[in-house]
Order: sequence, then C-alpha cells, then structure tokens
Amino acid sequence: MDIQGKDNLSFNRTGSALGLITVIKVVARAAKAKALLDRCGKTPQEAAGDYLRQPIRQVEQLIARRLVVAIGGASSLQFVLTVPTIWPNKAKHATVQALVGDGAKPLDVSLVTQAEPAALYSLRTSSPA
Repeated sequence: MDIQGKDNLSFNRTGSALGLITVIKVVARAAKAKALLDRCGKTPQEAAGDYLRQPIRQVEQLIARRLVVAIGGASSLQFVLTVPTIWPNKAKHATVQALVGDGAKPLDVSLVTQAEPAALYSLRTSSPA
C-alpha cells in the first residue's frame, strides 16, 4: 500500500520511508561536517590529510623510540594504504594528495585496493604449508 506524503514523496510498507530517513540523516551529518570545516577554516582534503598524517607521526615516533634512531620524516618510510576497489582514480589521487600534503614525496605512498590483500590472505591460508 502506497501513502502519499508531504511534498509528493511516496512511502510504501517495504521500507522506502526508512531509506528517506537515512538520506535525511546523511544530509544533516554532511551539513554539520561542513559547518565544522568552515569553523576550522579547512577544506575537506586538508582535514583528510590531517587525519591521515596522524598515524604517520605515531609510527615515526614509535620507530624512533624503539630503534633509537632519528627518522628524517615521512620520506624515509613507505606507506601502503588500502582503498575500496570501486574508488575511481580521482578519489585515489585525492587521497594521496591529502596524505602527502606539502612535505612528503608521493613515491613514499602506495595505494592498494582492498581486494588485493584479501586475495593474498585467501591464497596463503588455503595453500598447504
């Protein structure tokens, strides 16, 4: 049974109303995220870069403490990130650019689709040792 709602939106008993509620929640979260970015004066790419660079700093500090050697920055380490298999090249490029920022070399960052490590794991665990 279909019910005509406000603004000519249709709802049926199979869950379309739930889908609409989900969309409304996503839009509300996006508006909050945009307001937060505006308040901080950052673009989405800059915020993503800040987020991605934090684990790099942690790894560098951990290695420096454990090995008692000075690390000259992210360029002395190589990072491999997994990304969804369906991501277009534009999204992959934006991820690398967000991560490297101004200082690191793009050659220090490699992207691997999530399907590749999953396939390697499957091969290794299913092969007789």
